[in-house]
Amino acid sequence: MIVLAASLAMEHAGLSMGLGAFVAGMLVADSEYRHQLETDITPFKGLLLGLFFMAVGMSVDLGLLASAPVLILGATALLVVAKAAVLFPLARFHGLNAAEALRTAVVLSQGGEFAFVLLSAAVLGGLLAPTLAAQVVIVVTLSMVTTPFLGNAVDRWLDRETSDAPVYDSMEDEAHPVLIAGFGRFGQIVARVLGMRGTPFTALEISPSQVDFVRSFGNRIYFGDATRLDLLRQAGIERAKVFVVAIDDRDAVSRVCKLVRESFPNVTIVARARDRLHDLSLRECGAHVVIRETLHSGIEAANEVLRGLGVPADEARASVETFRAHDMRTLETQLAVYHDDEAFREASKDAAEQLHEVFEADRSRRDEG
Repeated sequence: MIVLAASLAMEHAGLSMGLGAFVAGMLVADSEYRHQLETDITPFKGLLLGLFFMAVGMSVDLGLLASAPVLILGATALLVVAKAAVLFPLARFHGLNAAEALRTAVVLSQGGEFAFVLLSAAVLGGLLAPTLAAQVVIVVTLSMVTTPFLGNAVDRWLDRETSDAPVYDSMEDEAHPVLIAGFGRFGQIVARVLGMRGTPFTALEISPSQVDFVRSFGNRIYFGDATRLDLLRQAGIERAKVFVVAIDDRDAVSRVCKLVRESFPNVTIVARARDRLHDLSLRECGAHVVIRETLHSGIEAANEVLRGLGVPADEARASVETFRAHDMRTLETQLAVYHDDEAFREASKDAAEQLHEVFEADRSRRDEG
């Protein structure tokens, strides 16, 4: 209904229905209904794509290529090279390594399908001459044709440069309620508790040496990269209830949390955080439960320090629990202003003052008692 309404509105405004459908698709893609929409469209995806590209192919005037091959082929090469030259540094800027950035630049170097929609609208609106539009259509179409060939060439070149690339384990029909990504110290503790209770789980670890070490003790573990959606599907994440992210790389933890939250919203994510800022980042990425790896051990150490100073056991425990509760409340406050440096600093200062006031009030009550 949304797509139909947008298409009719665009047609009423003098633009094409295709442009309206495109705009409606963009709106729905960012809504809460995107997963249901994807499920509904999946059976028809191949048919719709086939019809679209058949229509595009029928609109291409191959006579232009025969009449002006130098102009058309030169414009195609210029488009591909220019887009790749812009995309490669952008991909590097956003944290991709050289190989990933090169693959991204090549895969996205072609003209997009949206160009056909815009060209049709421009011709209908009298903004572009039909002859020029036909030339641009064939240039965009030829740029799409180059993509698989360029992609295969780049893959072969990169594979030759990285012949030692890991071959991940294949997993068949894994359907356990818990999936653990990362099987270091943190992940192994979770696994041991689950094993004690007889709860089955699937474990992924990207370090070959760690996989060999764990397997030497008879534990079942798979060599795989949890940042890859296909491996997560093989590991059975679609049927899992809880996903434990115990990866040591903080950036990888954030990427995995965001990927799983977007692709599998029904899975509860329990993530390991390095520090407080990482904790806030993971909550923003969609993790349901975040465990700071030093928080609980630090609190227990503080409890033992108080006991060593002669503080009664119940009073020491009450102090550290008061700190724990206050820390969680502060975390929620800081999360709301996480991207505002000034507000974040003010929230941290206010939290420190509030904590001091809480302990002063407790000390006063004890003195009066």
